[in-house]
Amino acid sequence: ITFPITNPKGEVVGLSGRTLNPKDPVKYINSPETEIFKKGQLLYHLFEGMQDIRKSKEVVLYEGFFDVISSYAAGTKNGVATMGTALTMDQAKLIKSVAPTVVIAYDGDKAGLSAADHAIPVLEKAQLKVEVLTIPEQMDPDDFINSYGYETYDMLFMEHKKDPYLFRYDYYKMG
Repeated sequence: ITFPITNPKGEVVGLSGRTLNPKDPVKYINSPETEIFKKGQLLYHLFEGMQDIRKSKEVVLYEGFFDVISSYAAGTKNGVATMGTALTMDQAKLIKSVAPTVVIAYDGDKAGLSAADHAIPVLEKAQLKVEVLTIPEQMDPDDFINSYGYETYDMLFMEHKKDPYLFRYDYYKMG
């Protein structure tokens, strides 16, 4: 599957291909880094989600394409993704330019929780209000939606959203 990557103006600046074969050693192949395609300066679905982002005054930040797509189908249309990379200050500033609040909705596994922990100070430095959505059962948002449905996913935003302090308290307690 090939995903077009747009800049904040809606111009296609790169592509990302993902295999659906779990046996393939490489899951993603991206356009090479160029003057116009720098993954650390872009967010997947930012331009396309702009209307919903501005309306909700909130960005939901995911790790990958399928999380954004499944969440969109579930009714959460203000999602963007870092495309599997660690969040950069440039990306945090992009979010700040379109909304005052961000909900980190990374995968519920150890790597996703660690990435959320590392993203919090970057987002706070950009002066964003930060919340963290914890996905149960170490699932990613896409798997959770496919397993439990849209309504259950929607309920997560009411029952599993934490401020950074509570998220970190629970995360560090896990060891």
